[in-house]
Amino acid sequence: MYKKTGFFLSIILILALFTGCAGGISAGKGPEKPPEISIKAEGVSLPWVVGLNVWDGAMYKREDTFKDFFNKKHEIIELKEGTEITIDFKGYKPDEVTVEDNILKDNGDLFLEGAEPKTIKDITWKGDKMTFVLEEDSETPSEVVINGYIIRGFRIKCTWGKNECEYAIVVKTKDQILSSDAQGYYQVFLELMDEDTGLQGDIKYIALDYKNALTENKKILEKLMEEYCIANGYELLLDDYEGLTEKGYINKQELYFPDGIIISFEDEKLQEDKLITNARKWRSGKGAIGATYTAIKENGVWKVDEAATRGQWIS
Repeated sequence: MYKKTGFFLSIILILALFTGCAGGISAGKGPEKPPEISIKAEGVSLPWVVGLNVWDGAMYKREDTFKDFFNKKHEIIELKEGTEITIDFKGYKPDEVTVEDNILKDNGDLFLEGAEPKTIKDITWKGDKMTFVLEEDSETPSEVVINGYIIRGFRIKCTWGKNECEYAIVVKTKDQILSSDAQGYYQVFLELMDEDTGLQGDIKYIALDYKNALTENKKILEKLMEEYCIANGYELLLDDYEGLTEKGYINKQELYFPDGIIISFEDEKLQEDKLITNARKWRSGKGAIGATYTAIKENGVWKVDEAATRGQWIS
């Protein structure tokens, strides 16, 4: 009887120890080393690297995690902006996590040295899984585009108590400015600026009237036009004839814009790879030019189709 009792007590003690260990993990006990995580987007596993910052009281000097990613020749997966990225910590949810979004060169260096990274604030949790969104960035300067793509590097800094490590992933997104239909309008604008250049002699302002443009990417068009104006010494105004007249830019009696021109678009058709628009450059009632322009996108690049442009007029 005593032997049986001792046997059952041993079993109970073993079960209690096992339950205690399991409970330690679920209660947030830190890992002995950075855990093997899983990172996925749209069902695709993303390669990652990890580096120690502080662990078991020791501070680590190491290679930059982005450089490590490139040196290991991991594949850079293409993702669409707006895609959700999910990280599974597999039983070791960190006490704290920060996610930083960086623009990289094609060797892993930061594109803008010294620039503050963008911190991802919208992070959601479900158990041990963390999700954030690959956010759209319409403010990205055009010089960071490499072969039509922007390389985005994410640092995921995790802490468990006093231990800290840093995971890193690198993805690429298509340049929204280069492929956007706003480029179609911009190419038409450049065509207009090359025609009857005397109309823009001694001007200070270029006014953009896009109220009849069908594009949903007006912010990108504004950015393209703003960059052009800065480079060429003009000031961009977002207004039409009526608004400019009310503000005193246009002499209503003489139908004359002494210090500027108006660029306007009135679309006939806008498709994913084709724009047909009635565009004009106007300075006065007797100083204007326009046509029905066709712009097309080929291999991701917009250009004016000279052969399809029709009905040019000059006043």
